[in-house]
Amino acid sequence: MMSSKPINAYLLSDRLRMMESQSPNLSFKSLACIVSFWLGFVLFLVAFSSSEWFGIENGITVSLWQKCSQNFKTSIWSCEYWEDKLPDFIRAGQGFCIVGLLTYVIAAVIIISYIFIRQLQETRALIIALCLLIFSAGCMTIMASIVVGVKGGDFCYDIKRDRRKLFDYFIAGVDASGKFSVGWSFIVAILSAITTLVSFTFCMLEFFRVNAMTLSEPLNHHISIF
Repeated sequence: MMSSKPINAYLLSDRLRMMESQSPNLSFKSLACIVSFWLGFVLFLVAFSSSEWFGIENGITVSLWQKCSQNFKTSIWSCEYWEDKLPDFIRAGQGFCIVGLLTYVIAAVIIISYIFIRQLQETRALIIALCLLIFSAGCMTIMASIVVGVKGGDFCYDIKRDRRKLFDYFIAGVDASGKFSVGWSFIVAILSAITTLVSFTFCMLEFFRVNAMTLSEPLNHHISIF
């Protein structure tokens, strides 16, 4: 007959495991993933909603949603939202950022659930889905930055090469002959993408940890019976 001591020890360990599952127990990798994700998300929102992605020094600034110009006589900036004359590269940048925003929001909902529900922290399918969402958010931000950065430079150079456009801007009180400049919003978007991809790296490391732990559990269970 099998002794009751191993059975009692197994039941006790099972109860302790259930008690531990009732409270959050985040690893360092998951904490690093969560912190870097929220930092990247906040930076993304700042870049997404701000108005200085690129422009011409002391003359024009352009963002995803509006363009601004400075009157060289009064030094006052005036802005207007993109309407009918929306450039294709701005439209593409908007599209990448909107998809990125959706993936950020979905990932944020999963992360909040992940923090407070202990069982989710050991669910490999959910963790890998979260990693893919975070990776997608970072990639969308990078794609938006590349499109807006490259085509934005062409947009400004076209203005400076076109004498008629320069004259029209001059009549409106805007000096469009300056150097092309990268705005702080563009830099924030790049930082957001980098931080988000760092979060993805920690997410994958956490997945590998949970996967290794899950694969080792059947062996530990088999040993504890005997």
